Amino acid sequence: MSTAEQLPPAPVETGNGLETAARSGTLRRMNASQQNPALDNSYARLPERFYVRSQPAAVPAPSLLAWNEALARDLGLDGLAGDAHELAQLFSGNKLPEGADPIALAYAGHQFGQFVPVLGDGRAVLLGECTDRNGRRRDLQLKGSGPTPFARRGDGRSSLGPVIREYLLSEAMHGLGIPTTRALAAVETGERVFRERAMPGGVFTRVAASHIRVGTFEYFAAKGDTDALQALADYAIERHYPDVRAEPAPYLAFYSRVVAAQADLVAHWMAAGFIHGVMNTDNTAISGQYPRITDPVHSWMNSATTRYSAPSTTTADMPTVGKRRSHNGISPDWATVCCSWTRINKRSNRNWRASGAVRKPLAAPHEPQARPES
Repeated sequence: MSTAEQLPPAPVETGNGLETAARSGTLRRMNASQQNPALDNSYARLPERFYVRSQPAAVPAPSLLAWNEALARDLGLDGLAGDAHELAQLFSGNKLPEGADPIALAYAGHQFGQFVPVLGDGRAVLLGECTDRNGRRRDLQLKGSGPTPFARRGDGRSSLGPVIREYLLSEAMHGLGIPTTRALAAVETGERVFRERAMPGGVFTRVAASHIRVGTFEYFAAKGDTDALQALADYAIERHYPDVRAEPAPYLAFYSRVVAAQADLVAHWMAAGFIHGVMNTDNTAISGQYPRITDPVHSWMNSATTRYSAPSTTTADMPTVGKRRSHNGISPDWATVCCSWTRINKRSNRNWRASGAVRKPLAAPHEPQARPES
């Protein structure tokens, strides 16, 4: 009999507002002794305006290219190993694991300075959650699994190149000790997708602490939906930062923790010499992991000299927290980035010296310049 991990009361819609109610489906902890443990999807118990239900599209001839056995063991999914055909069926979307409840998440985003009020998962579905051997809830998401209602006339597919790229880069980042989503499986679909030319198709299985983004908060803030913002903040707090409930101002403490997690992530990148080119708010996870390492603009650098402009969003997206404005267009949390960078770079230098490798010292990040008044 599996043990149960108590979820916070799940927000449910009643009339025009939200109320919290204890749901019968509290998040089930997967029992590691089960060979094929069931998934759960606590996010699907939020109000329906948070997502749309969407089934993966079938593919003609899936074949397993990569299976992360060590990660599967950590997730309690090692009972699935040994049958490549079954794994290909499950992680192409042709079959669904027990307990899966596929949904495409709604979110907005600032993309290169321009706000897009509705984005959402156009070619990915969240299958559900499992609980790893350390008791942490982890999302399982299929990417490239077919169009969803957020696809915006796209085919919902992925070519094989980005699948392989994300698999390799995610696991490389993890190996370097950088907070990132993980790669569980890569599957070739047996079909062709058309981009610049016809290419083989693929489906990637991503494992993440969650897929709650800064853009998720922006989505409801743009609609003026404070009830949904409250429900989302409560869910994110209980899932990622439950200790802030004891703080005098829990929402402000939550915001500070998210800022610190983002600063820590960027500082890790700097210490490793990694450049990120598309860190838009729809790609910025509340957990402090980065959920999208697929673009060719990602690269490595010899210097961490980096300039930052003002962030697209601040606590203005969380009315329950209150507004915290930047001064002259500069993020008030620049010091947080610098402190994280200093700490992580020192640790990284120690690791390099211990390995005997030669490393060019990284320059400290420059403070950003104030943006001119428009």
